[in-house]
Amino acid sequence: MKLKAYLLHNHAAPFQRSPNERDWIQFDQEVDANLALESANSKGWVLQCPYAFEATWNGGAKAEDIEIRWDEAPVAGHGFVQSHLGDGLLTLHPGYQFKTEEDQLLWVRGPLNCRPKDGLTPLEQIVDTSLFPSTVTINWKFTHPNQTIRFEAGEPFCTIFPYPKNYIENFVEEMVGVEDDPEAFEQAFQQLVQDPAVQNALQNLSTGSEAVSSKQVAPAPLNTMLGYWADQLFDAPPVSCICPTYGRVDLLEEAIYAFLQQDYPGPKELIILNDYDGQTLEFDHPEVRIINRARRFQSIGEKYNVAMALCSYDIIFVWHDDDIYMPHRLSFSVANFDQDKGFFKADRAWIWNNGQLKGMEHNLFHGGSCWHRDLFTDLDGYPHTSNAYDFVFEQRCKENYPEAIQLYEIQPEHIYYIYRWAGTGSYHLSAINQNGQSNLDITGYIQTQATQGQIKQGQIKLHPKWNMNYVRLVQDFLENGQVDQTDDEALFLPASQVIAPPQPAAEKAAQTLFKGTYPAKISVILAASNESALLQRTVDQFEATLPANSEIIVVDNGSTDGCADFLVERERDNVHVNNVHLIRVPLPMGASEARNRGLTQAQGEVIIFADAHIDLPQNWWQSIVARLNRPNVGIVGPGIGVMGKPKLPAALGQGIPKPDLRPEWLFEPSEAPHPVLTLGGVFMALHHDTLKQAGAFDTAMPEWGSADLELCLRYWLLGYEVWVVPDVTVWRNFRKTNSGRVEAGDITSGLLRLAMLHFNQKRMAKVMAALKNEAKFDKAIAHVVDSDVWQQRAAFAASRVRDDEWLFNQFEDSCFG
Repeated sequence: MKLKAYLLHNHAAPFQRSPNERDWIQFDQEVDANLALESANSKGWVLQCPYAFEATWNGGAKAEDIEIRWDEAPVAGHGFVQSHLGDGLLTLHPGYQFKTEEDQLLWVRGPLNCRPKDGLTPLEQIVDTSLFPSTVTINWKFTHPNQTIRFEAGEPFCTIFPYPKNYIENFVEEMVGVEDDPEAFEQAFQQLVQDPAVQNALQNLSTGSEAVSSKQVAPAPLNTMLGYWADQLFDAPPVSCICPTYGRVDLLEEAIYAFLQQDYPGPKELIILNDYDGQTLEFDHPEVRIINRARRFQSIGEKYNVAMALCSYDIIFVWHDDDIYMPHRLSFSVANFDQDKGFFKADRAWIWNNGQLKGMEHNLFHGGSCWHRDLFTDLDGYPHTSNAYDFVFEQRCKENYPEAIQLYEIQPEHIYYIYRWAGTGSYHLSAINQNGQSNLDITGYIQTQATQGQIKQGQIKLHPKWNMNYVRLVQDFLENGQVDQTDDEALFLPASQVIAPPQPAAEKAAQTLFKGTYPAKISVILAASNESALLQRTVDQFEATLPANSEIIVVDNGSTDGCADFLVERERDNVHVNNVHLIRVPLPMGASEARNRGLTQAQGEVIIFADAHIDLPQNWWQSIVARLNRPNVGIVGPGIGVMGKPKLPAALGQGIPKPDLRPEWLFEPSEAPHPVLTLGGVFMALHHDTLKQAGAFDTAMPEWGSADLELCLRYWLLGYEVWVVPDVTVWRNFRKTNSGRVEAGDITSGLLRLAMLHFNQKRMAKVMAALKNEAKFDKAIAHVVDSDVWQQRAAFAASRVRDDEWLFNQFEDSCFG
């Protein structure tokens, strides 16, 4: 039996094979004489304390009722031993992720063959680490209060060893159904990954790219415009794609993956022409042909002409090795290609720069074009230059075939080309010195990189993959309203225009909306991050519309644009200091953490969490608070419109129609308040008392995404309801860039955490299968299982009054099954 250990940090607990001898019986002559030492259990591995510590429990139920003391301050903090569960439980963290073989579980228990601890006993658990690496901990429970226990540096605190699955399968099945037992919940939930759907989703999770067969075909195409343009094609003609490359394997693997994702229904081929003599590239696929040349071409233009000559078909696509093409690129282009003109290129493209997407940009880039072989021949191909070879080719086309070069006007959702600039970790031809010697400059750059060991050499088997889900990147960009295009309407709402307000409540009814149990009526919490002038605009509108005796709390979340400076000036001038409070944090924290930070200072009976870039109508709070006062209602929100686009309908809540858990706005017309699955985080009203009972935002969620959805789902399962009030509309500025600092995989991590906290096994399997192709999925799931997700899930299970099956049945029209 094999056990793999993946180091999480440099201060993890040391480990060794379990010893044969029991040091605690060597002084007992009678026992020693009658016990064969060779029968002592020496299986598994023993984890040892990296440093000495003492702990004392005072008998209380809170986590702080255990005091932990160290002989010396640990080098990397106190993470090894913690008290965070309460009930006299001491948790020890080894600092590894463990991976067993497919037919094995991991048994985690106290150390074998070691002297027992008086007043402290280890708790055992079995963890499923067969499909992906999992972080494990061991809990020791105090049995007597006011007794000090001690562990020495190097002393064993845990034994782990693989255990055959088939020995406990029946036991596991029973445990999975025990939904009401928090102590059993963590162990039961670990068996989730035995579900066949999850196994299919994670079958390659722990296998590195080097282990992938060169004959392995890339995963199934991702769903964007997939199939739409392909369905328009009948008897689709064969096409060739030319992909010259030089010394950048990682980018080339992304380019091949993009080709394999194409939904094109006709024959296609990708010609890869490599003239870097330091690498011999290999990839076995019937539609991909690699030509390795040991001698460098004299120019980039010559190289493209040779690649063109190698093509089998007459419609030719440029396929740059450092750019990204959406799965509908070939189908869209051929469907709109006029063979009489002989040239095609859309007028817009996306720009990717250091991980950030922007657009729609004018497509000046040759990489988005295709043409017919006859046109190419008539123009004598590319000039034999390395600078402007593509520009000269298109200029010749414009001079000789002016009608052909007219670009196709494209809609945002149809854009098929992502032109990548900085942030790929490689050279860019357009950035090489424009001295006519670009080819030599590239050669010198590659030689330097190879000498430094940064470029692989020799025979290389390619493993096509994307480093992030570019289709999802574009979809999110579109869904968030970030597309930059000319519009007749102003970007921001003019001051002379106002949002239609709801009917005001009768004066007597408005006076009874608040119980008076808190110092203030409403606390508005605005987590602000580089909001520019919109923050002051939002604050001014809340000041103008809030009822008397209310407050606004602005949490300036590490902004660098000075958006909150106007509040500093107000305080200095003693203006509006009674109802607007500023909290400034020097370094950005997560959005959830920033909101919760504002909540700690809030004095209102009703709490409003709102974006710091919205417009409000008069009287907005009356309908919101009236609905919030109804029995069992936990969260209330308004309709959400788009700032500067008053003619667009307001969204009334959100649903999650797909297992990838991406919320989608709902636009079903309704005038009456009604329950919805989730609201989105633009504007959410809650009672302060409810927040104390059910909790605020989960700070373990990433800086952007998932936390709002998790809060709404949690409230539903705990017995509360989430409502939208359509007669109140708030306009939001859907910004072109996200002010957050979200890395690839962060959003995936949040979605996985949400599912692990609240979903049953079947639904969890669907989510994992839907997310398995996301960027850095393996790291995301490792991050989640290394968190407190198991303890939180057990706590929720013990207090919830509904399950996710009930919830999804309630909202079956807007949720996946």
